[in-house]
Amino acid sequence: MGFKRHLSSGEIIAQVMYYARMLKAENQSVTNIVLMGMGEPFHNYDNTMAAIDRLNDADGYNFGARRFTISPSAVSQHLKVLREARLVRVRAAGQQRVYEFDADGLAEIEEWLDGIGPAWYKRLEVIERQRRLEAASPSMSR
Repeated sequence: MGFKRHLSSGEIIAQVMYYARMLKAENQSVTNIVLMGMGEPFHNYDNTMAAIDRLNDADGYNFGARRFTISPSAVSQHLKVLREARLVRVRAAGQQRVYEFDADGLAEIEEWLDGIGPAWYKRLEVIERQRRLEAASPSMSR
């Protein structure tokens, strides 16, 4: 099926309301809301936050802020890869982790690329020479 589009804030809220009604019929209630698996909540940030704001609003559902969990699973995995590649630094700021670009990590990559560059340039020169020969002599082209 594949990705089609992000959910609107209304669609996110409608899912919560659907289950709230279903649970109410069984004398139960929604205790927590976990936002995940809907096209990555942070890729749909504006709609995710709008839904949380409306669900948290005292004049709305009045669902406590501490009862929301946003699953950043893929985002955190990507950040882990960047951290392991030494392309970002992480620092604690209260309960948050702040990621910052680390230009020093690029220096190592640049050094590695400089090491393989001459070999690639030689290969590209051979390919370019072959292309010119084939262009000059139609009988050599396929």
